[in-house]
Amino acid sequence: MKTFLIEIGTEEIPARYISKGLGALKEKFEEFFSKSYIEYGKITGYATPRRLALLIEDIAEKQQDREVEIIGPPKKVRTVRLKWEMLKALLRAENHEEDKKNRRRRTL
Repeated sequence: MKTFLIEIGTEEIPARYISKGLGALKEKFEEFFSKSYIEYGKITGYATPRRLALLIEDIAEKQQDREVEIIGPPKKVRTVRLKWEMLKALLRAENHEEDKKNRRRRTL
């Protein structure tokens, strides 16, 4: 486990906004670590009119291992649909190239 310090230098922050800004910064880091599956310990905030800082203790060096099961359509449906989507994309690309050629011919 490591300790992480982030310090953000700012222009002069009015005193009434410092606690709100520090609270929002702390909340965003907690949200980020939770969504990223990174374990962390205590988060302590420090602030001055020109700096916001967070000291995060006991931060994990890597994300937690997890298993994700993805359930999709049956393979037969999936392959037919993918083939159709690829065919449409190729036709669009071919038409686009043809349009470019026609435009060049018209402008010459």
